[in-house]
Amino acid sequence: MNAWLEDDTVAYDPNQNRSSAKGLTINPNPKNTYLAEIEEFSNAVLENREPLNNFAKGLHSQKVLEACYESARSGIAVDIC
Repeated sequence: MNAWLEDDTVAYDPNQNRSSAKGLTINPNPKNTYLAEIEEFSNAVLENREPLNNFAKGLHSQKVLEACYESARSGIAVDIC
């Protein structure tokens, strides 16, 4: 995976032309996200603690997604409450 981090002085490039010399290569370790989710939940139950990905974080993620869809539909910025 390559990332191109640019400051906000660079204009948006709809063609996404990038110089490979400026890219940052990221090599994360492969992880089965479903297994990790089950393991985290299981450990939280066994350790009698709140899971790291709890209701509040999930709800916030859904609000962000809904705001993205609404903003794309309406063409205006949408506040996340």
